[in-house]
Amino acid sequence: MRPDFKTVADDLNLLEHLAKYRPVIIGTPPLGIATEDSDIDIACTAPDLEEFGSFVESAFGHLNDFAFRFLHETTEPAALASFFSSGWRIELFCQRLDTEDQWGFAISAWSNDYWLWSPGCGPQSCGQNGSASRRNPPSRGHCV
Repeated sequence: MRPDFKTVADDLNLLEHLAKYRPVIIGTPPLGIATEDSDIDIACTAPDLEEFGSFVESAFGHLNDFAFRFLHETTEPAALASFFSSGWRIELFCQRLDTEDQWGFAISAWSNDYWLWSPGCGPQSCGQNGSASRRNPPSRGHCV
């Protein structure tokens, strides 16, 4: 059995490494509906997608099956990095759009009962063991 998505994110320091890209874990794991086939999706924002690609290759290129590509099938320019760790496929999706304005974030936000994980969230800033809920959001900052 693979570890919880939060454990994997913490073990790899994913959110800390990606902090300047305003990362948010989205998709099925924070919604509590992950299956054995689910991956860990992290939405990011960057004004320069090539710089984002260079950064993630430097930070995560050593991990299993690392791949990076620019996506041309999206309406907005996008980049995608992916790799495997601890039984999870991890995908870093990045656009120039603010993280909160991206399609993946909007789909996750559709549920009022989801939890998003982002840097800076913790009992002091969010009051919920490192998470902030959309229904009862904390003050702005790093939590969304």
